[in-house]
Amino acid sequence: MLQSSDWIIHLDEETLLTKDSLTGVINFVTEGQHSFGQGVITYANEEIQSWFTTIADTVRVGMDYGIIRFSLSYLHRPYFSWKGSYVVANAGAELKLTWDHGPEGSIAEDCYMAMLAMREGYTFDFIEGDMWEKSTFNVKDFMKQRSRWVQGIFKVFKCREIPWRCKWGLSIMVFAWLTMPFTTSNIFLAGICPIPTPQWLDFLMGFIGSVFMLMYVVGAMKSFNIKRLGITRYVLLLLAPLIIMPLSVLVETVSVINAMYLGLNKNSFYVVKKDTVQLINSNVV
Repeated sequence: MLQSSDWIIHLDEETLLTKDSLTGVINFVTEGQHSFGQGVITYANEEIQSWFTTIADTVRVGMDYGIIRFSLSYLHRPYFSWKGSYVVANAGAELKLTWDHGPEGSIAEDCYMAMLAMREGYTFDFIEGDMWEKSTFNVKDFMKQRSRWVQGIFKVFKCREIPWRCKWGLSIMVFAWLTMPFTTSNIFLAGICPIPTPQWLDFLMGFIGSVFMLMYVVGAMKSFNIKRLGITRYVLLLLAPLIIMPLSVLVETVSVINAMYLGLNKNSFYVVKKDTVQLINSNVV
């Protein structure tokens, strides 16, 4: 039976602990200042099944080192949500909150739990040391995974049980998703049908685009190992996210359209299959 002083580490089935992450978890638990914690997950340390999805996921690593690290380290609140794996929770706090919250908390249960914990006054912190996972094995799973995230977080955003002071960050995310089809089309249409805009708007759009590209590059720097790959392959893989970024953004946009506008797979929890053993056996047969 768990005691209130115990700690729980929630992982996806394929998440691997590393020496650095275990050290970070021990330091976090020993300090005991916060009830919940999370660190970085990278996706390129094991055998890569899909180069496109792995490189596209470097933006997630960039977000871990950017917005999630900032909000957990300095604000000690996950205003922009967090991941559903690499969740370190105090058992007493988790038992009080529980994971069972009906339809609103069943698709993006990690996001709902984070908002509920903030509402109840619990604090969070960033954990040093990364864990390893695999990206989705194909583009179809990649899109369904993104669609589930969008639908789940949108449900949390609409939930009346979560006060506005906790979900203002989610409102920015939802607004960005709702306008994503238009902002993405602007990337391709701006050169064909240019529209005069004020300098301040040009600067703002350029700044946002630059930060977005920086997240890809930083994510690639933290995902790939220069000692294992060599300098040439490492540099090429740093440039790869920028090369595939237009296609990656297009796939993300289609996923958002499916979730927000078409309502495909609504109220369903799509489980991404990452069983490499099963994949090897099927290839042998």
